[in-house]
Amino acid sequence: MSSANTQNPKTFDAILAELAKPFDPAVVEFKPGAVAKSSNRALALAYVDARAYETRLDEADPAWSNAYLREYPEGRVVVTCTLTVGGVTRQAIGECLVATANGAEENAATSAEAQAFKRTCAKFSLGRYLYSVPQVWADYDPARRAFPPAALDALREMLRTGKLPTNGGAPADAQGHAGNGGGNGANTGNGNGSAAHGDLAAMEVKFGKFKGQTLGQVLAQDPSYVKWLSENAQFAPLKAAAAALLTPALPAGVPAPTADAPF
Repeated sequence: MSSANTQNPKTFDAILAELAKPFDPAVVEFKPGAVAKSSNRALALAYVDARAYETRLDEADPAWSNAYLREYPEGRVVVTCTLTVGGVTRQAIGECLVATANGAEENAATSAEAQAFKRTCAKFSLGRYLYSVPQVWADYDPARRAFPPAALDALREMLRTGKLPTNGGAPADAQGHAGNGGGNGANTGNGNGSAAHGDLAAMEVKFGKFKGQTLGQVLAQDPSYVKWLSENAQFAPLKAAAAALLTPALPAGVPAPTADAPF
């Protein structure tokens, strides 16, 4: 989507300042990043629909424009988004395995396109703060595959106040997510923090030929696949866990390296 080509009297810095403002918490949604075995708790990952990004761009710079280039290497769709805002052009890529979109190439391309668009927007500060929203556990409705209204209200209140929910800790049957040492089980930042190798190895792979197996099981069978996940997995915690498993355990007291933010 491209907007009308009109002149914008704002400076580029002024445009960036507008784009950097957080979204209204009311438009922020949450999707499950991991689900406990009991199925009634899930790790909440914040996201915002692409239309809200477009609205913010329209407000900040009516002359913004974008374009997409699709490529199809080895069963994947890779999309390059080129976004021009305030006369400055930046690019980012998004990708999706065709298999994760139920074999539908167009669905995979749409997913990769949205990912590329949001990653490019982040290079203009739009939505970048979402990568730093704490990842906490919340009540989850497995039948609806969604967080119930009360849980969503608590998560959005966290965005408004900056205070973590009192019940945001990981449940006892959670896989692949260690607490942060503060008793609340929250993973801060973009999910690339460190955790014990045993916890990381328990994280389940949700797609591909090893679907349903843990990272530890996959590592024992095909280390090259874990390496591929560490470089290409779209779910940041899985990507970070795969990378950490390939890194020798560090002595006590030595912090593990963190991965770059996914944009």
